[in-house]
Amino acid sequence: MTDYYIQAQRILNLVGGKDNVLSLSHCFTRLRFTLKNPENAKTEELRKLEGIQGILKRPGSYQIVIGLEAAGFFKALEPLCRTKE
Repeated sequence: MTDYYIQAQRILNLVGGKDNVLSLSHCFTRLRFTLKNPENAKTEELRKLEGIQGILKRPGSYQIVIGLEAAGFFKALEPLCRTKE
């Protein structure tokens, strides 16, 4: 079983940190990020993480394909991306 919290921290660091994340959502198999600066994401390093099946870069969207565990990763990532108000 994947430790979602540890992997979520790694993913967040490799997409450029929480300051680079404008929004985060997910679907059945993917984490969907809107990044302030997509060039800050370390795509090749992300591809090497356990559980990452692929990366899709689209205008305005940076998607990490995870598979059926995407919801678990999202639940761990979402609070890490929040800014305190």
